[in-house]
Parts: sequence; C-alpha cells; structure tokens
Amino acid sequence: MKRLVWTLLALGFVSVAARADDDAAIYGPDIPADAAFVRVIDALGTPDLAVTVDGTAASTGLSGATGYTVVTSGEIEITSGENVAVVPVTAGTVYSIAVSGVAGAVPTVFEDAIAEDPSKATIALYNLSGEPVSIAALAERVTVIEPVAAEASALRAVNAVVIDLYLEGSAATIENFPQFALQAKTIASFFVFGDSVTVRVTNSVERTQS
Repeated sequence: MKRLVWTLLALGFVSVAARADDDAAIYGPDIPADAAFVRVIDALGTPDLAVTVDGTAASTGLSGATGYTVVTSGEIEITSGENVAVVPVTAGTVYSIAVSGVAGAVPTVFEDAIAEDPSKATIALYNLSGEPVSIAALAERVTVIEPVAAEASALRAVNAVVIDLYLEGSAATIENFPQFALQAKTIASFFVFGDSVTVRVTNSVERTQS
C-alpha cells in the first residue's frame, strides 16, 4: 500500500466579517446573502503554509487546513507560496480548496455539502492520495463513507455521537479513531495525503476573528 499521511480536522465555520459564535457563523441570520465559505487545504500535507483568501491572511497550521473564511461570491484570489489562483465561488456554497504553493499549479476545488439540521454532525473525507479510501464505524466496519477516489471528496451528515471510526485503504485499515466525538454543527474532516511518513492529528473547533 502506498504510504499515507492523514490529518483529522474537526472545524466549526468562521466569519471574518463579525465575531460570530459557531452557531451564528453558519446557521445564524447575520451572514450576507451573497456570501460563500472558503477554507484552504495544503495539498502536499506540509504544515504552516501561509495563504491569503481574497486578501485575508491565514495559515494551514499543523493540521494542513485553514479555518473557513466568509467571502463575497464571484471570483476570489487565493495565494499560496509562489502560486496565485483565481477561483469562482457561488453564494451560499461552502468550499475546501486544495493548493500546493507551486507556481502555475491549478487548485483542486471541493464543494462541501453541509448538514442542514443543526443537531447533526458532518463527516468529510478528502482524498489527496493516489488510492481509494473510505470511513467505517464500529468493530463490524459499518460503512460511513464509501470509497473515495483520488482527488475527490465525500461528505455525510450523521448523528452527533461518540463512536469508533476507521480510515480504510484499499487493502487494510490506515488508522483507527476509538471513541471519536462527532459534534453537532461541526465538520469532522479527514484529509488523506500521499508520499509522506508524517502523521498529524488535530481535533478542535476553530474560529477566525476579525
């Protein structure tokens, strides 16, 4: 099996327009109608990539991903390392955009489907490796997210529970997460990177403040 590195990031939504709490940032009434949500993933899985999202500075930190930032719909500019990319975003849509910081590289844009029910949690799997990966639960390996192909993603709304989760490769379990807490109004994001021997795990709710 190709050597993989995964990063787990459980993120609340963020707003740079106001110091909104986690509920208001995505479910509250104070987000403009023409707003979109954008976060940036370091596609190479290296930590602390400095980026700007439509002029707002951010960093992927140790987790490999920024928090979500509220932007105005239309074309936004994302800079990372030697790369500058213009990405169109649509109002009311949530995006995870993978960049490498390499000049001329085209970012990979994932559109995130968010649970409409605020009592639910969302599990997201982003596959930036070269082989299919999936997520299962419990010792019986009940499928939570079906195998996701390379350079693709999948999301699923689930109950907010504490449960054993397993990140599965094509031939074996990559990693297990015993008693993982799935939180309401939160995305538990699994990022799978290839060609690395480093494993980083972050399980936190983040919020960017203006």
